[in-house]
Amino acid sequence: EQEEEILILYKVVDDGFLTPQLSDLEIGDTIWITAAGGEFTGDKDPAVWIATGTGIAPFYSMLRSGLGENKILLHGNRFLEQFNFYDEFHEALGQDYIRCCSAENGEEVYPGRVTAYLEQQDELNPALKYYLCGSADMVVEARDILISKGIPFGNIISEIYF
Repeated sequence: EQEEEILILYKVVDDGFLTPQLSDLEIGDTIWITAAGGEFTGDKDPAVWIATGTGIAPFYSMLRSGLGENKILLHGNRFLEQFNFYDEFHEALGQDYIRCCSAENGEEVYPGRVTAYLEQQDELNPALKYYLCGSADMVVEARDILISKGIPFGNIISEIYF
């Protein structure tokens, strides 16, 4: 089903090529886009979603597309105010929505990075797929942690957000 609008989640990078231009847009402005590409799409199977920063965007799209059932979301940010789509994920996933915050403490928030949370897990299910989206550093470090804990390389799907 096609929606009437699209949402674009971005963080302005002052010397970036695209985000300064996006931040200058106003409601009603026209932009040209291409069809979605790539293979970071997800499915209805149980899985673990791991995101930092604006890397949460594809998971929000998957959630809105009806793929949120049987998912665990590990969501990391520096500050509590940066948890985009918190209400939607909390409502849909309940206790399977785990926030990790590295610079602030909060209620029902793991105090630290996503990678530290993963390191502390005694058992991870090797049969699940693990979707990683965020900074290159997080994706590489999380992938290495998952592999060290017995997750097959083929069950790790990643997308790097700059």
